[in-house]
Amino acid sequence: MQRFLKHYTVVAMLFFSFACASSTQGGTTRSRSSRAPISTEELTALPTGYTAFDAVQRLRPRWLRPRGPASFSGNAPVIVFMDNVRAGGVDILTSIPLERVNTIRFFDAADATNRWGTGLAGGAIEVLTTGRRSGS
Repeated sequence: MQRFLKHYTVVAMLFFSFACASSTQGGTTRSRSSRAPISTEELTALPTGYTAFDAVQRLRPRWLRPRGPASFSGNAPVIVFMDNVRAGGVDILTSIPLERVNTIRFFDAADATNRWGTGLAGGAIEVLTTGRRSGS
């Protein structure tokens, strides 16, 4: 019984140490908060040639996933706003060169609806280009 407890303790310690470790991928440390905006500093650390989609996929992949039900037929898509103008679905991010981007942030459905109106049950990604600031 004591031997079992010793092995259990070692396994539990390993599990917790892996769970608490910060996640890195390709030398870029991921933010602890999936809600934190992607800052200019994080964007400049990414390889040249990246698009806004590449940045979001690498740094905050959860933002790209459709969320809550829009209807009985499926999930609501995430909508992209660029400099406060509705641009389209997440696929539009592939056409935005990272060199033009200042900040990228995610708004959940409630915050997106408060900011831009109805029809945003999946939330929204806001892309602010160089020289632009959010109107919040």
